[in-house]
Amino acid sequence: GLPWLRAVVLVRVHPAMAGGRGSWTTGHAVVAMVLLGRCVVAKPPLMKGICYGPFPAKAPVYAAEIIDDFMTDPAKPLWGPMGRGDLQTIADLGANTVRLYGNNPNMSHTAFLEEAARLELGVIPGISDYPYTQQKGSCKDTGYDCYEQVKASFAGDLRNGWLSQSGSYHRAIKHIIVINEPDLKLGQGEPKKFCKGILSAVDAILDAEREAGITGYVPSLTATFSFATCTACTPVKAGGFKPALSQMLDLKAAFMYPETFGYQPRNDLKAAYSARFVNSFNTQNPAAELEDTFFKAYSEEFPGKPVFIGEFHSIMNPLDQMKELNTIISMAQTSKEFIGMNWFEFQKRYDKGGKEVEFGMFELGLYKITSLEYFNVQYDVWCLEPVRDPVTRQRVSQELTQAFGGKGLNYYSLCKPNPLIVPLNAEGFREVKVLGSDSKMSALVERAVQHLGATVSDSAGLAAFAKGRANTFPDLLGLWVAKPSWASWDPDAACVADRASDAYAVGLTIEKACKMSEFNCQDIPWSCKGDPWKTADYVLSTVFSLIGGNPLEKCYFDGSAIFDTAANYKTWDPVCVVTRDPSSTPLSDQGFQAIANQRDAGKMEVFLRRVIETELGARVLDRSQLEAFAAKPAASMFEVRR
Repeated sequence: GLPWLRAVVLVRVHPAMAGGRGSWTTGHAVVAMVLLGRCVVAKPPLMKGICYGPFPAKAPVYAAEIIDDFMTDPAKPLWGPMGRGDLQTIADLGANTVRLYGNNPNMSHTAFLEEAARLELGVIPGISDYPYTQQKGSCKDTGYDCYEQVKASFAGDLRNGWLSQSGSYHRAIKHIIVINEPDLKLGQGEPKKFCKGILSAVDAILDAEREAGITGYVPSLTATFSFATCTACTPVKAGGFKPALSQMLDLKAAFMYPETFGYQPRNDLKAAYSARFVNSFNTQNPAAELEDTFFKAYSEEFPGKPVFIGEFHSIMNPLDQMKELNTIISMAQTSKEFIGMNWFEFQKRYDKGGKEVEFGMFELGLYKITSLEYFNVQYDVWCLEPVRDPVTRQRVSQELTQAFGGKGLNYYSLCKPNPLIVPLNAEGFREVKVLGSDSKMSALVERAVQHLGATVSDSAGLAAFAKGRANTFPDLLGLWVAKPSWASWDPDAACVADRASDAYAVGLTIEKACKMSEFNCQDIPWSCKGDPWKTADYVLSTVFSLIGGNPLEKCYFDGSAIFDTAANYKTWDPVCVVTRDPSSTPLSDQGFQAIANQRDAGKMEVFLRRVIETELGARVLDRSQLEAFAAKPAASMFEVRR
């Protein structure tokens, strides 16, 4: 509707800002518009991030118990929608980015990245300290040449969720922190040592990407420096040493001339620095100090080179955090290079103790939401209580919401039972019942109905039951027998893995289910092995068809399984769900028995036709003979195939 807006044109943008190698884009990074005959290039959206490391303990813990990777499935009770829902909270606060720390390259990160993408959150993952300083034979033991250690670690990350099925990076990943505060961790502040470590790590990443066959979009790379002053580093043009900036100058020189830093690269690191590298640093300094201590000199040293703050939050002398946030955001909005910051941090780190406890915007409350198991260590997942700003006495999270422009939180409900996530057992029922809310009880009853293979078709009937007849958990169990008319009951419902659960919990459920019946889990078809979800679908649907019972008791497994409707489980690949449907049940002995037990010749004919066409590669020439065989089928799939 603007007559002076003529067109949106494709423009060659800086690769780091476009999210990868130089490419033509109309994406969110940079957009050029012809306005009144002039080309206007916009900065990428302001990074409004939150640092996320929500260790669930309320006290210091031994190092062996520390969870380093919060992107994993075992941590899903913290960030997932059926747990505490931290990623949803971060999005509701108005953040568009979540910054993480360590990761375990042997664990899957797919579910976390998918949930972040669903919420339109960009993710900044980082390589953990393990290959640099902790593993046996770390960089410290190899003269700060980190190539082999980082390549092995990063290749694992790529295999476990960082790459999409198409071979490109997952769309949620925006930047990758190669190492956090290398100037403090590698070489005791000696530039040649920490720069060599970074060079070799980037070299390793480039080779790991090449060997993985990455195509399309690639995220920026960065090394996040501390805000310490490095007097052994390069002084700025104006003279003297600047915190973080002097380290960045040495690192730039190292990328330009790696041999002078004792490293012989395998790739063109100078080109990689130009195309993909952005700068970043952590700081506890007040926002008002940063223009003089960093940004003014940065613009002179690195004109046009993006930089962001990896951690921002000053606790030195009580400060008005609302003012701090507004100041730092205003600086980013008016700077050519400064693209945003990440607030430090989401939750108090009781496990670290000391000053670290003072940073979180949330502390752990008294209500236990659920629990999680991480490498055989059990943790409670507590609700979140907002921390107050010592100056304004406002909730820090509320101040951040105002600064970020978020929709905000319902603080009243943070530490109250949620009928959508409480366990479907007597304790979960009691927690919702004491709330005295008919609407919340209706939500709980509807969840129970969904776990019984049905959908609510009459909301008034549901409300009447929830208000007048849902007095104890056995009343919910009784729905399985009563099958009230206000719900539609699916005859093809099956026990499957609940996709709202996580792969780790599902794996534990497979172990339990394999011990519950005469079914031998060695007989799982090859097509249903290797993927925990498909394996669980096959085992759970088979075992439940053998043992029967009430799905809330026999197909729940602490929330890892659900007796789901065919309409739901067919939205994903149902190839491993043993069901009464002859058109989809697996072509296995268990699938055959599920059809044979119905004593329906028509269904058996459909099943046998699939066997003939799919497994035997043949076609039916005489349907009457097929019908006769279906009416009196063989006793097993072995006989059918023979």
